Amino acid sequence: MTQAPSTAHCGAGSRYFFRKRAPSPFVEAVIGTARWDDGGDNILDGLGLAGSIGYEVRKHWMLKGTVGWGTPSAEATIGDQIVTAEVTGLIFAFNASYLWY
Repeated sequence: MTQAPSTAHCGAGSRYFFRKRAPSPFVEAVIGTARWDDGGDNILDGLGLAGSIGYEVRKHWMLKGTVGWGTPSAEATIGDQIVTAEVTGLIFAFNASYLWY
């Protein structure tokens, strides 16, 4: 059985709410790592960035749309040759979340 390749982003970010209380629009930015893992021995790591805009509909509940970008890569030496692999990924996501504050 083969596993489909996947990309994942993890990192640190910041969220800014335009109002002190819900309802409120917000923006979010994240910088971290991007990973490509084909389920075998091939894992590529690199820079990942994501940005979101959203709306806290009522206290604890939010909706947001996100755009993310990543460029995981790796180098290997085969004999006296250097081989480079690079993947560029772009994601679009929309989600509803419950905030634990």
